[in-house]
Amino acid sequence: MSSISNTSPMSSEASASTPSTQKSRRGKRAGGKHTGEKRFLPIRLLQTPAVALLFLWMIVPLAMTVYFSFNRYNLMSPDQTGFVGLENYQFLLEDPAFWPSIANTALLIGSVLCISVIGGTLLAVLFDQPFRGRGIARLLVIGPFFVMPTVAALIWKNMIMHPVYGMLAFVMRHLGMAPIDWLAEYPMLSVIIIVSWQWIPFAFLILLTALQSLDGDQKEAAQLDGAPGSAFSSTSCCRT
Repeated sequence: MSSISNTSPMSSEASASTPSTQKSRRGKRAGGKHTGEKRFLPIRLLQTPAVALLFLWMIVPLAMTVYFSFNRYNLMSPDQTGFVGLENYQFLLEDPAFWPSIANTALLIGSVLCISVIGGTLLAVLFDQPFRGRGIARLLVIGPFFVMPTVAALIWKNMIMHPVYGMLAFVMRHLGMAPIDWLAEYPMLSVIIIVSWQWIPFAFLILLTALQSLDGDQKEAAQLDGAPGSAFSSTSCCRT
């Protein structure tokens, strides 16, 4: 009886105080929520000009492209203009070069993606190891990413793949082989090599950052447990 009499006032006080405490907690949560919203409001206002500029930067060219696709627009004859509806799309679909160009584009994108990912992964694992001159070597690997596509195409065309005074022709002549006009005989392969050379550094940067963000203890534990791919990344576990 005494225990019941002792606990009943406490339970009554707790039950009596529960609604008030719940209200106070709700009030604190609501106040904290409003405070957080007020705190982030100036940040959103400061971000608005940049977001609006990026939105206009993307939407204006898209809108102009859609507009010109429904009009007759030719720079060679600017006087011939007017709304043509879907004639441009019909002409595009009926063009015999349309579907081969789609296939060539798919082949180019798929090949460049595979080469970039595989090459970037191998370079990321290699440059994750400490060795002398690693900083300079990283700059040399990243360098092609900052070369303009036009400049890269001219470098490969005139200095590397040229059949007369290109570097590949020079090496092939010294090896007793006939030089190859790469852009004339193997145009798709040449373009794949040039574009892959430019985009491998981008994949390398992303994969190297992801590799360095991994925990060394987890990689070492995966290697000891024999996880798939642990042998490939075993060299990165020994990083100091």
